[in-house]
Amino acid sequence: PYSVKHGIDGGAATTCGENFDPVNLQLQYTGTTDPIVWSYGVKWEESEEKWAARWDIYLNIADTEIHWFSIINSVMIAFFLSGILAAIMLRTLLRDIARYNAIEDADDLHDEIGWKLVHADVFRPPQHKGLLACYVGTGVQLLGMCFTVLIMA
Repeated sequence: PYSVKHGIDGGAATTCGENFDPVNLQLQYTGTTDPIVWSYGVKWEESEEKWAARWDIYLNIADTEIHWFSIINSVMIAFFLSGILAAIMLRTLLRDIARYNAIEDADDLHDEIGWKLVHADVFRPPQHKGLLACYVGTGVQLLGMCFTVLIMA
């Protein structure tokens, strides 16, 4: 690895500050036991800006135009995906209802097919109740914060 060749005097770099020339950097090879001097520079400039108004430049939005295309696009995608989901579920339900109506024999009614397979699992408690509660709680909190930010914005 290479480092900038600094002069060290009492633990401080003598080549930093006013003496530092970023154009003519001298590099040195650093071995495993050589000290590496870490440095950074800060230049403080006094400003006439009031402390309370320092974020105004970032918080004041000059472009207040509503992006209608983006909003309409998002709503249309949500409706499209909801329609696809509704079509899939409707097709599955209609197929199951047609299958139930086609049963003529009373003995065939005891066979469990389609939605009858999951009727006993509806009220069964989950295996990891605590983990489910954490995920649901976090999701509700995140959803609530998203709505709050959208309302406040």
